[in-house]
Amino acid sequence: TDALDNFDQKDVSLTGVVTDYPVRTENRLTINLNAKELVATTDENNRLEDSTGIRATIYYPADEDTNGEPGLLKTNQVQQLDLAPGDVLLLQGQLSHPSGKRNPGGFDYRLYLKSQSIDGLLTVEPENIERIGQERSIYYQILAIKKTLEHQSDVNFSKDVSDLLKGVVFGEKNINEDLARRFQDAGVTHVLSVSGLHVGYVFLALSLLLMAIRINKRYWMLFLTPALLF
Repeated sequence: TDALDNFDQKDVSLTGVVTDYPVRTENRLTINLNAKELVATTDENNRLEDSTGIRATIYYPADEDTNGEPGLLKTNQVQQLDLAPGDVLLLQGQLSHPSGKRNPGGFDYRLYLKSQSIDGLLTVEPENIERIGQERSIYYQILAIKKTLEHQSDVNFSKDVSDLLKGVVFGEKNINEDLARRFQDAGVTHVLSVSGLHVGYVFLALSLLLMAIRINKRYWMLFLTPALLF
């Protein structure tokens, strides 16, 4: 059974924690949340308090004072929607299930979101989102450091170089199509990601070294952890 069946196509009030940096596109903002509480607006007894992955989408109009440029939030909305992982939000909107496979062999959007621990979709108006608190954890602090380093890369390098650096270091796949095609033609696309195989090579090499110098296995993690992080 799906815990969200009772909320499908209904207006809900959701309290959740932002789990990653929001993605801003031309006319919308997409936020991944770990929902802590979900309540149907028309029936407060219809309540879910289990942890659930929700993707919220906020659609917003272009600011009329910016010469008609699309995708620009008004000043008060920018301040309100400047979100970061760990922010606790209160949102009101309509919940729905993501669509599954529509044709045999076709793309299964529901399964794709499920692989990212997202179980439902929430459509929200800009005025129906409010930051009410913040959770702190090492994970969110690491994401903040990652975001800062990505910003420094964007500031100090050209777009192609920055995209390439973020792909190699952070696994971001936002390299422009021309550059990606050149990597594919050269047969070296694999260098743009750190795979489990690469980590396995490092682990094996260090393990052999530690065995050679007779380090007790109970202390291996003291050497392996910083090396793998590096």
